Amino acid sequence: MVNLKPLLFALLPVVTTPRTALRNLPAYAATNLSQTPAYITFVHDSKHKHKLCRKTWERGRPAIDGERITDSWLRRISTCECRWRFRVTQDELLDMAEALEIPEYIVTPSQYAFDNIEALALTLACFRTAGDQYEMSTTYCHSQSAISEIVNYIVTFIDSRWSHLLDFDHTNLLSPHNLETYAAAIHGAGAPLTGVWSFIDCTIRRLTRPSQWQRVAYSGHKKFHALKFQAIML
Repeated sequence: MVNLKPLLFALLPVVTTPRTALRNLPAYAATNLSQTPAYITFVHDSKHKHKLCRKTWERGRPAIDGERITDSWLRRISTCECRWRFRVTQDELLDMAEALEIPEYIVTPSQYAFDNIEALALTLACFRTAGDQYEMSTTYCHSQSAISEIVNYIVTFIDSRWSHLLDFDHTNLLSPHNLETYAAAIHGAGAPLTGVWSFIDCTIRRLTRPSQWQRVAYSGHKKFHALKFQAIML
């Protein structure tokens, strides 16, 4: 359906303003709709005011609510709930923050402040949930932008600090000798080929149709938009 509101705003000054008055206006005044009597009358009309003066909280975004993640908060919830929220227990979460050497106090570029426990917990919660970060903002008392920044920070930090462990282990696990051992075991189990030493595994996570790059995210096999996570299984 064609939206006639821009055309209506453009025609209101011409229709309602006397021709003699238009000749006395500066050349740019015809496009300055906010100064025309017709526009002012339209805006102050209670029937249309709510359409032009929408507030940001009326755009469908949830209110920030819940409670921030602290050590005491983690101790109050059950082990089962903690594992459901973060896929790890309370003790495992504390040990991970220490083992990964995450800074004790973090300030993001937009001046959002977190401690290492909360930062890691939000990252785990983000990867665990199928919802978006606005949904998380209703549970963990942070805005979506704050959650986004801290998750990006933790992912970048782990990738930078522990990059030597994230690369292929060419000297041990994936050494030439071990690859021959893996291939011999697979061939001995009945595989006709002698050079196969691992298998590619793919996990597909469905997502909402994106506003951009739809063709890239579309899976022709599954017939929906999704992200693919591939790994080599030994």
